[in-house]
Amino acid sequence: MLETMQKQRQKRISVWVMLIFACLAVAACVSLPLLMPAPMAVFQTSGLQAGNVVVETLQLSEKIPEPSGLAFHPTRKTLFVTSRNSDQRWIYEVEPQTGKVTKWKSGGEVLQSSISRPCPQDLSQIGGRCGFKDEVFFLMDDFPTIFIDSKDQIYLALSYSNSGLFAPIPKEVGQIYQIKLIPPESYENPIIKKFPSTDPSRFKESPFVFARPRSIITNKNNIMYVVDESKQMIRKIDQGFVFNLAGSPYVEGTSKPTYQDGKGSEARFANPFGITLDSNENLYITDRRVGSIRKITPDGATTTFAGPHTLAIATERRNKGIFYRDGLANSAVFFDLTGITIDTENNLYVSDTGNQAIRKITPEGDVSTLAGQPSPMPTKIHATPLPYNSAFIDGPGSEARFHSPIGLALDDQGVLYVADRGNQAIRRIKPLAEQKK
Repeated sequence: MLETMQKQRQKRISVWVMLIFACLAVAACVSLPLLMPAPMAVFQTSGLQAGNVVVETLQLSEKIPEPSGLAFHPTRKTLFVTSRNSDQRWIYEVEPQTGKVTKWKSGGEVLQSSISRPCPQDLSQIGGRCGFKDEVFFLMDDFPTIFIDSKDQIYLALSYSNSGLFAPIPKEVGQIYQIKLIPPESYENPIIKKFPSTDPSRFKESPFVFARPRSIITNKNNIMYVVDESKQMIRKIDQGFVFNLAGSPYVEGTSKPTYQDGKGSEARFANPFGITLDSNENLYITDRRVGSIRKITPDGATTTFAGPHTLAIATERRNKGIFYRDGLANSAVFFDLTGITIDTENNLYVSDTGNQAIRKITPEGDVSTLAGQPSPMPTKIHATPLPYNSAFIDGPGSEARFHSPIGLALDDQGVLYVADRGNQAIRRIKPLAEQKK
């Protein structure tokens, strides 16, 4: 009897084994949940997808004039925004969920800038700042940018120019500021001081000054990378000293900006603007004048990641009226690239300011339009139609419209925020499915 039971057991096992293999062969096994372990849960986070996003405008408690710089604070869960209003440049903090806006107040130590310029008559001057009573703003040209590192340290990149009201001063001298929040970490009590590495004695290579530090970022080892726009260079600050990573100093009046891939000083940038860093320590820079995205490896080798790889190609396309095209990286066309950021899967997002659009570039180099839609102007300028489709419209990505988008910032949930400068608004891009919940 025991022998009979063993045979029956072996027969049952054989049947089950055959059934398992049959299920695996047709991939239709739905009735054996107890025979196989449950698969591990896998969450796909492929980033925002073209055709499946919606654009919203944050309803703010206070209007932010001409926002340009944008950064997400991972601990405070807020956005830090730099803006310009005439000759004033302010810093704001925004709570995305409530729309509450707070303009920064000064407190603590404000070190005097190396640049001395008078304040307007209705403003007082304390150290290196001008402001109404205790409100802080900075006097500088163009777009102030802000960056927050993984340790919640806030940096502000400023540049000064004599093209404005306050002359005579050196033509271009830039500064990088550190901003620390005084306990209990109130925005009303920041310490604002000049970053030590802007001291000329800290520069290991010429030029011994930041001409126009446009954008900054730090890596996990606290090495800072700076886009020095006017000098057409990417510079590195390591342990308090400044080194040249890529590009060669541009000297106004003696040479013209050029464009060239290469290693270290052999590389040339036409108009570098935004910067970001991927998980492999590769830098990506928007080269504004050419309309391309440059990639710099950790050893300083510069290549063109997306867009035209020569100035001649960029010029030829524009002469033919080609300002916009999605597709593969080497055939994609951008117009006036500014802001750039990256998600956890190394997808790049850029502000295509001239095309009034936000574009996405995958690690494989596929370029798509995430939101906004350019169209040619009805009239011709310089014998070519320039794209200009600015408006202020929320909605699905292809229906949304921007007016000079610049700064970009991703929060910890993968939502993309845009400093829509022309519309004087902060816009939010998130998955369409999330919006329907």
